[in-house]
Amino acid sequence: MGRPKKNTEDKRRLQVVFKVTDGEYAQLFEMIKYSEKSASEVIRQLVFKERLLKPKTAMVDVQTYIELKRIGNNLNQYVKAVHERKLTNVDQKVLLELKNTFEILTKQIIKPE
Repeated sequence: MGRPKKNTEDKRRLQVVFKVTDGEYAQLFEMIKYSEKSASEVIRQLVFKERLLKPKTAMVDVQTYIELKRIGNNLNQYVKAVHERKLTNVDQKVLLELKNTFEILTKQIIKPE
C-alpha cells in the first residue's frame, strides 16, 4: 500500500534557486543545525512563519558529548560487571564521581533562560 496522493494545492512543485554569500550560508547552516530541519523547511519557516521552532535537542558543545559518551561507556561496563557477578560491592567513590560529573553536565545542557 503506497503513500496517499496529495491534493494539487498541497503539492510543492515549484523550485526557487537563490545565491548567498559565505557568511549567509554559514548563518543558514547554523539555523538548519539548530532547528534540525531541512534547508527548505527552515527557509519556508523564515519566510512564511517569521520564526523558527525551538530545537528538538539541546545544543551542546562537542566536549560535553565526548564526556557523556565516556560516562555512558563506563557506566555500561560497571553495570555489566555487576550483572555478571564479577563485581559484588558498589564502589562509593565511583558512584560519587559519576554523580558529580553528571551534575556538571546537566548544568551545561540545561541552562536557565
